[in-house]
Amino acid sequence: MSTVDILLPTPLRGSGGIRTIAANAQALAAAGHHVRLHVQTQRRARDVVRKTREWFPVGDCEVRAGWPTALPDSDAVMATAWFTAPHVDQLVTPARKLYFVQDYEPLFHPAGDLAVAAASTYSLGLQTLVIGSWLQHKLLDDHGVATGTVPFTADLRIYSPASERRQQRVVALFQSDKPRRCPELVTNTLSRVLASGVEVVTVGGVKNPRLGPGHEHLGVVDVQTLATLYRTSAVGLCISASNPSRVPFEMMAGGLPVVEAHLPNTVFDLPEGACLLARPEPESLALAIQRAAGEPQRGELGVSFMRDRDASREQAAFQRFVESAIGGGQISTLPPERLYRASPATT
Repeated sequence: MSTVDILLPTPLRGSGGIRTIAANAQALAAAGHHVRLHVQTQRRARDVVRKTREWFPVGDCEVRAGWPTALPDSDAVMATAWFTAPHVDQLVTPARKLYFVQDYEPLFHPAGDLAVAAASTYSLGLQTLVIGSWLQHKLLDDHGVATGTVPFTADLRIYSPASERRQQRVVALFQSDKPRRCPELVTNTLSRVLASGVEVVTVGGVKNPRLGPGHEHLGVVDVQTLATLYRTSAVGLCISASNPSRVPFEMMAGGLPVVEAHLPNTVFDLPEGACLLARPEPESLALAIQRAAGEPQRGELGVSFMRDRDASREQAAFQRFVESAIGGGQISTLPPERLYRASPATT
């Protein structure tokens, strides 16, 4: 089997992006490849190897501290964040150079040096894999870069529907530290929902938005608690101004109707029927939540959509991409088409 090297950012507890990389790396290692994870070190970051092993599922991987400058025995080396890509590009190695892109990171920064630097990484010539269809569209349309893709999936052993009665409750992702998750739009929307007498639970971030009576903030919770919330609530709200979060797909797997903002980045990956995409304004989103709560069939359509999207499918696609790249395979893909064609829900 082959030796695959993957560069990781400094570990951050609860990071969904690092967990995705770790799960795919672990699946690659479990398939027999020698996978070496090289974890970024920083002056204030201690015990990065121990933390990576404790916080993420990398049991069959070798974990090393620091990024290498040469990898003479590697078959493939992969960048996993924009600031890792230039390092991979400059590495002295005979390995195939790859790039796993989970979001359009230029959007994480104001227009300026960092946004330009992040965008320039797509022109380095690294063989690129993305998650979902919007990123595939974005890199092809804006940068002329054809990419492989893995689907958005969920662990269907954890996220599954139940026959128990659903409560008239909205569960929403609230992450004040991530501007792309639109925390102000989320709070303004939920304030209107609470005013109508519907219970609201927020999850996903440490900071409590403190929305008043009828609101409970659970913060960062374990996946079993999330799964229970999804299978016992009436509607899920998750807003993203860049690549969609994995959260709506886990909500759908649990039979939860999903409300999101109708934006160019959401219409490629979220399906009509199971999801209701509204104009990105509080009034329209709040009315969409009210409407979705009265349409439980959306939850059934979500379960159907996710039925063949178990996490193992994503991991298998990741493995095929790496093995094909090592074997000299090239990417050839048709432009993706949007899944959601309906007009945005509005007031």
